[in-house]
Amino acid sequence: MTESNPPDPSSRSESSDADSVRPMGVFGALSWTFATVFGFAFLRSAATSLRPTADFDIITLVFAQIIATGFAVFAILRVYAPNASARRLFGLRGTSVALYPLALVFGVAATILMSKMNELVELRWPRSPDPHGFDQLLVTNDRLRRIVMGIFIGLVSPFVEEVFFRGALFTPLRKLAQAPASSHDEEQRASRPTTPDRTSPLFVPVGVTTAVFVFAHGDWRQAVPLALVALVMGVLRYRSGSLIPSFLVHVALNSLSVVAVYTLRDMTTIPWSWVAIASIVSAASLAGMLLLCRGERAALARADEL
Repeated sequence: MTESNPPDPSSRSESSDADSVRPMGVFGALSWTFATVFGFAFLRSAATSLRPTADFDIITLVFAQIIATGFAVFAILRVYAPNASARRLFGLRGTSVALYPLALVFGVAATILMSKMNELVELRWPRSPDPHGFDQLLVTNDRLRRIVMGIFIGLVSPFVEEVFFRGALFTPLRKLAQAPASSHDEEQRASRPTTPDRTSPLFVPVGVTTAVFVFAHGDWRQAVPLALVALVMGVLRYRSGSLIPSFLVHVALNSLSVVAVYTLRDMTTIPWSWVAIASIVSAASLAGMLLLCRGERAALARADEL
């Protein structure tokens, strides 16, 4: 009698790894977000107690964000996808290349629209000067420090946030949307032919990650523009099958905000002509991205994570 050899772990397909992702409930997404926000606040407080000026140092704050989010992402990976690769859980895969420049263009146009919306909100509900405001944290005459802060805000912070919200949370939430409600549903699902472009209900991963994204930023004045942009990023993440398009939108949003602080400091109001142009550009680029998401490359990316 011969003993069969155990299967080689290295020979397992990535598809089986993806299937090992466990569903995450809405309460779970809220809990992980709250834990991350609390961890960031704790690290920020600890840094400030050691060095009072740390609360005004955006590099220190981004490091606190990296540490707090990193612990949460690692824990989510161990709890919900212990056998899956981080790349698949976070959606770090290629998709239609034409999406990438359109995502940057959309992010630039959306920044102008968001800024105008925030400007109108400030007129209705003005706020007192905040020493911890975004503009104040960027104040420095050191060119090298400006470059470093620009990299941290424009690249590092968007990557950290996207990996958490539309990566570590998004994939388990999508599994929740796909989970059959009963054994009968399981039999029906198994009897359906497999296609390379399977989809699941959109509102679960996109809606929940949008809500927790707005909650994590903690500023009710920016809730509406943040929610609108987060919805778009969530839809792109869902339709493209990749984290890259939403990450590039986020990069454009943050990077243009930094550039505006240093180049448009004297501008008190955004011209409506800019708003009109930005509206047309954002609508056109979004339509183009959604059209590209119907292509073969995006369909293969979606199939790779299901």
